[in-house]
Parts: sequence; C-alpha cells; structure tokens
Amino acid sequence: MLKKKFLKTFYGIDSNFSKLFAIRVFGNSMEPIIHSENFVIAEKTKKITTGEICIAALSSDEVVVRRYENLPSPSLIAENSMYNPIKESDNFEIIGKVKGIIVRKKP
Repeated sequence: MLKKKFLKTFYGIDSNFSKLFAIRVFGNSMEPIIHSENFVIAEKTKKITTGEICIAALSSDEVVVRRYENLPSPSLIAENSMYNPIKESDNFEIIGKVKGIIVRKKP
C-alpha cells in the first residue's frame, strides 16, 4: 500500500486519497510515456481536460489508458502511432485521471 506522504512528496498528489486507485498497464499503446508492466496511479473522476491522460472503460469490458482529446470530437489517443484513436462512437466512459506513473524495473 502506498503511503500518502510518498504520493505527495514524489508525485505531487494532494487530492482526496480515498478516490485514488492503481492499475497495472499491459501493452505498448502509451509508449514512450507509459511502458508495459508500469503502474499508473489515478483519481476516480469523470471530468477530464484535453491533453490529460485518463483511464477509460470500453463497451467491450476492456480498460485502456489513453490521452483525452476533445476536438474535433471526444477521442482517446494512444502515444504509439500504431494504434488508432478510440472515438466517441466507440462508447467509452472516463473512469479516472492519471496522476502518476510507477515504473517497474525489469530484472
């Protein structure tokens, strides 16, 4: 379990800690920013601003980490150009805003 002091000191996270959660990332869609097997710390919220990295649920019961863009219409954009944008018509739901990344070093 991550301590509040650690999150505040190293990540500048000073929010309602009861709304924080972490997920492990698999895949290369957000490389070079977030790598497979890193963890992201996120705040539960549906409010997101253009350019922020979010966690979203897709209608296929899949959860993705992507950058949110609002123009020309709401879309989720991967950092890796091999992935197509996820458009509003794909029925995604924002479930959190990424607040920090914990890098997992490979042995």
